Amino acid sequence: MKMRATLFALLLSLLSVAAWAQERSISGVIKDATDAPIIGANVLLKGTSIGSVTDLEGAFKLNISESQTDPVLLITFIGYETKEIAVGNQTVFNIVLDEDLAQLEEVVVVGYGVQRKSDLTGAVSSISSKDLQAQPVPDATVLLQGRASGVQVSQNSGAPGAGLSVRVRGTGTVNNSEPLYVVDGMMLSNISHINPSDIESIEVLKDASATAIYGSRGANGVVLVTTKKGSSDQVKVQLELMTGVQSAWKRPDLMNSQDWLNAINTAQTNANTFSNSTSYLPFDLKGASTDPTRTTDWFDEVTRQGVINKANVTVSKGDQNANILMSAGYFKNEGIVKGSDYERINLRLNTNYTISPMFRTGVNVSVSNTQSNNVKSDYYTGIVTNALRLDPLTPVKDPATGEYASTPYSDLGNPVAAVNRDVDVSESLLLLATSYLEFEPIKGLVFRSALSNNLSNSKRKVYLPTYSYIGGENNITNSLDKRTSNFTGWLWENTVNYTKSFGKHNVNVLGGFTAQRDQSEFLSATRNNIPGNNDEVLQYLNSSIDLKSTNAFNSGEDIRMYSYLGRINYSYDDKYFLTASFRQDGSSVFGPGYRTGNFPSFSAGWKLRNESFMDFLSDDMVTQLKLRAGWGRVGNANIDPYGFLSTLQSGESLLEYSYVLNDSEVAGRAPVTLANENIRWETVESTNIGIDAAFLNDRITLTADYFVKNTKDMLVQVPVTYYSGYATNPYINAGEVQNKGFEIDLGYRGEIGTEFSYSVNLNVSSVKNKVIYLGEDEKPIDAGNVAFLNNTTRTAVGEPIGSFYGYQVEGVFQTQEEVDNSIQAGDNVGVGDFKFADTNNDGAFSGDDRTFLGNPTPDFFYGINLGMKYKGFDASFFIQGVQGNEVMNAFKYYNYAAHKHYGLSSDYANHWSESNRTNELFGLNTATNEKNLRYSSFYIEDGSYARLKNMQIGYTFQNPTPWMSNVRVYFSGQNVFTLTKYSGMDPEIGGLGDGANGTLNQGVDYGTYPQARVFSFGANVTF
Repeated sequence: MKMRATLFALLLSLLSVAAWAQERSISGVIKDATDAPIIGANVLLKGTSIGSVTDLEGAFKLNISESQTDPVLLITFIGYETKEIAVGNQTVFNIVLDEDLAQLEEVVVVGYGVQRKSDLTGAVSSISSKDLQAQPVPDATVLLQGRASGVQVSQNSGAPGAGLSVRVRGTGTVNNSEPLYVVDGMMLSNISHINPSDIESIEVLKDASATAIYGSRGANGVVLVTTKKGSSDQVKVQLELMTGVQSAWKRPDLMNSQDWLNAINTAQTNANTFSNSTSYLPFDLKGASTDPTRTTDWFDEVTRQGVINKANVTVSKGDQNANILMSAGYFKNEGIVKGSDYERINLRLNTNYTISPMFRTGVNVSVSNTQSNNVKSDYYTGIVTNALRLDPLTPVKDPATGEYASTPYSDLGNPVAAVNRDVDVSESLLLLATSYLEFEPIKGLVFRSALSNNLSNSKRKVYLPTYSYIGGENNITNSLDKRTSNFTGWLWENTVNYTKSFGKHNVNVLGGFTAQRDQSEFLSATRNNIPGNNDEVLQYLNSSIDLKSTNAFNSGEDIRMYSYLGRINYSYDDKYFLTASFRQDGSSVFGPGYRTGNFPSFSAGWKLRNESFMDFLSDDMVTQLKLRAGWGRVGNANIDPYGFLSTLQSGESLLEYSYVLNDSEVAGRAPVTLANENIRWETVESTNIGIDAAFLNDRITLTADYFVKNTKDMLVQVPVTYYSGYATNPYINAGEVQNKGFEIDLGYRGEIGTEFSYSVNLNVSSVKNKVIYLGEDEKPIDAGNVAFLNNTTRTAVGEPIGSFYGYQVEGVFQTQEEVDNSIQAGDNVGVGDFKFADTNNDGAFSGDDRTFLGNPTPDFFYGINLGMKYKGFDASFFIQGVQGNEVMNAFKYYNYAAHKHYGLSSDYANHWSESNRTNELFGLNTATNEKNLRYSSFYIEDGSYARLKNMQIGYTFQNPTPWMSNVRVYFSGQNVFTLTKYSGMDPEIGGLGDGANGTLNQGVDYGTYPQARVFSFGANVTF
């Protein structure tokens, strides 16, 4: 027995020795050139899946089988050169990785390629992912605001999912002035569907020398969006969670019921005195609106504290042969106005594969699904607009019956009832897919073919049930409106790129051909008398048999474009740089004789710092100094297609073009559009001069640009008389606009000690906009229509686009003698009324006295970014603002129209009276109220503001567990505070509508959905 035990122990020992002999352990430490450990470097046994990752000390350990012949360690880390080390008999390694200067130097995306930022000759702004992280924004466009010089971003509305207005170096046309967006090579009109967490970087191409490679779509600037890709040899999982609350950052200051009633009666009394009559009677209380001790805060009744939730998970892996990234995102925005919300789900797959040394391929696919509940936001019946102008006497519900009440004093509806009654639901599905194949037969020569597809479908249901409320508001017939739209687009791009270096010369040549087709169709139909009234199951058009109420509309577009493009980049000795590009586009938007446009550009750069005569300055003092200059021509075809064709119409819902011949009805046709076969491209010629500099080892950075951008052959619609029978105005090339200005980007970064670092970045931009030419007759373009005020903007030669145009208030009449000696004598005005200027000095008061009152283009706009880090803590503050622009506060009409019995501004208490002879505000007088509310400088206010757009404080835990590499928790605020003199709800006013409408009514405040102040908590976890 004892012998068996001894033999068994000896056998185990021999087996252990054999096992040890088959495998050996190696270890080591990886550091950089400064002897600092490199954390997270990948150590792989070449040709196998055996690997390790360095720890906090830069250390690693591996077990290698003795059967492995000539084992080699492969060490990789982003920003450092890959190193291969033969193992041999060595068991302990001390490895130093060298920096890969080509990787470490910032590379930016340009059209159809990338360039070192230091080699750029055009005007390009770049925003990295670190500037974009953890912001609870539904639209990635918001991330541009204040972070890119020369780019002005304005919210058109605070509603969930609402659009934005983006201007790159000013408004260059009266048509669509929005930039082109290119996401991973796919050309889009907006990026509202993109998950901001998927974005790696954003570049903005601003001058024509940079945008000319995009030809006819580059006139308004180009925004290049690059999404993330897998970059780690190990599988990396990132989880982002965020939740927040939001509320209106400002509340309206309106009179309570008693003050309102006193103001109305004072206006009546003063009207009797003015007119020497007794026809203006004391205010008569009616219906449920009879208790002046009760005040309804309508704004409070329709708003709430909304909730924002965001979740995103990303799984990625990558090496030198392949990378893959998968992400899923969810965003929910519960709007601050009751009944409004926005929900989006995003899925993304990005893959890239190296098939062989000569072939590479990849596929990017993204899916976005959005759903939203909308509330009315129009100027006439919108929820917010009605809440701001309803009288305070009327209750939400009749105290006696508990039913909704409506005001008997005006034609306004109950907004609380509308929120809980009306149905407006929309949904959209968008699929973007891009695949490419690259072939590199010899080093530096790359053939690339990429096919992109854009498929979208959206639908909307608007249902208005029947109702009847105390006070008279009612709808006796319900209605259902169904709308669908479909879009199908494809883009095929074929390029060849050749890069060659010989001696001090570097050349890159690009050539290519692209073809694109976009097809869209819109269909809407309405029908009344849907059975069930509020039964959602029956809310289909065929549920109703009221065929006579049917109204249908169907339209579509088919736009095609082909292009040839080329570009040459040349540099010599890293000192002198030249870029030339050319693109020819052909578009079906124009007639056969004018479909082709040519768009060239040239630019040059000179790195003075690399000249020998600059050697007297140390690198510590002047790190970089470069001059840039460029010129280019780009185009704009953002107009409705088919303007070169005349159309006939046989009938529509309100009018049938039919005739009675020989006692029989015969179908007829009538022309509805007037053709212009000669319309052609708008062209933009731009000149740019810039300087890039860095000092004190890149601690201080400076980029400054001066530009002149001229739009020629601007497409404008020429009005035709109504009796001509044409329903639309034809386009002609009859305009010229100039934008010129400067941009400055200034940054500083520093450290205090070894653990505290900070950075300050400031960008300031100024753009001067002026109309140079509007055709031979120079007839101005009036727009910005507001109820009761008519057109409020005028685009005229010598003035900025969309300037405010009306009467100039000189003060308030203080005596009857002053009235009698004025141009308004005989206009039935009196003491206490506005005095308007005789701007044309003809001694008479008429529409010819209207003048330019200001414009929505700021003198300058800016962004300030402050960042700091201390150990695991980080903090950032982002301030954004504009200065010197005007805003047209159209809502003043309602809040000062005492004669219409709307809600009144508390400021009305400062009106002119015998005891308060102010020159700022007219008096209370029902008889003259409307005359004082003529469109004038009374509505024009300073729109300047400075806003703490975003603040964030966070803490990062490094390697909190063996399976987590880091966890960052943060607190964030958006629209934290705003400094402004503007009396309206928000000074940040974009444009209402699309295309020319959104351009020509910039800065007109219709009382739209207000922006929200948001506070949120979140966490980013990396596994």
